[in-house]
Amino acid sequence: MDSTQCELQPHQYRWLNGNEYEDLLMNGRDHQIPMFDEHPEDIYYEPKNGYLYFLRKASLRNLGFPRLKDNSKKVFKWKKMNFQTPLPKHCPKVSYIVCSTTTCLDVPHYRMHIVQLFNQRDEEGVLLCHVLQICNRLTPIQQIKDQSPVSFEEYEEIRNCKKRLSDCMERSMDIMLEVQDLQMRTALLDDDTNYIQQKLQSKEQRLENMKLYGDMLQKYERYINAVMEGYEVIRRYDDL
Repeated sequence: MDSTQCELQPHQYRWLNGNEYEDLLMNGRDHQIPMFDEHPEDIYYEPKNGYLYFLRKASLRNLGFPRLKDNSKKVFKWKKMNFQTPLPKHCPKVSYIVCSTTTCLDVPHYRMHIVQLFNQRDEEGVLLCHVLQICNRLTPIQQIKDQSPVSFEEYEEIRNCKKRLSDCMERSMDIMLEVQDLQMRTALLDDDTNYIQQKLQSKEQRLENMKLYGDMLQKYERYINAVMEGYEVIRRYDDL
């Protein structure tokens, strides 16, 4: 067994559910799962199907796959595929993101679930990384090896398809980021709208108060006039 990754039982060569991931995060030491400060280099050269490891002091929000220390070329390049997803959706126990290796015909294809406790939010803490091998989308590796060599035109077509697929994946991530940015801008616009409405409401209230004050002055003036007329009548009566 690889010294940097923990082997699962055969029946666990599958994605786990929320309760199982929560149990591993809460009781990881009991399962003898290794802990690292950053991703082990093995995942870039020879990922293992059905293996687990922990990352300490990390968060899903800022997680990435940095360059190797010796700047060597990675055989497997990992990319984030989605935003944080709660698991299960109702009464979530954990949240996770999916990462994937770039699709290639001559090497296996892997995906990784990176999981944290749901109440961890965006704070730094322990993350659980779970790697599984996924069948390539085109044809199984063995079938490709058994086939006769492809022509240059077929090779070019396959390479172009791979490039278009990679471009589509990158574009989809850009669109998701644009949607997130648009949602944030919409929220800010709603805040500005509410602020303006409050300002307008305050102005209307001031106008209404000024109108009430003017009416009160008019009533007071009529009252003073009535009193003065009363005094005038009394004075005339006294002069008789």
